[in-house]
Amino acid sequence: MQNLTVPQSFFIHFYILGTFFNGLLLSMMLCYIFCMPSFMGEFKMGRQEAWRSLVFLFLLELQILRRLYENLFVTKFSPFARMHVLAYLLGIL
Repeated sequence: MQNLTVPQSFFIHFYILGTFFNGLLLSMMLCYIFCMPSFMGEFKMGRQEAWRSLVFLFLLELQILRRLYENLFVTKFSPFARMHVLAYLLGIL
């Protein structure tokens, strides 16, 4: 069970997926705020909560992009640095 490891350089997969899915949520929130203003009263989330969520998602996207940049251009992983495959799979989920 200890031999089931992947290189730590695989951390990049977390940030690529995070960028994609958070970007998807960010675009959905933008559409919710700007494209469907007539439905605002129909849903539980009011305008102020929608803007708060948009700011949160934007800041989260900046953080994920910063970590992706750091992973690509700053961090130099040792060839011996490994992480367990279960930790990797849980991170992907």
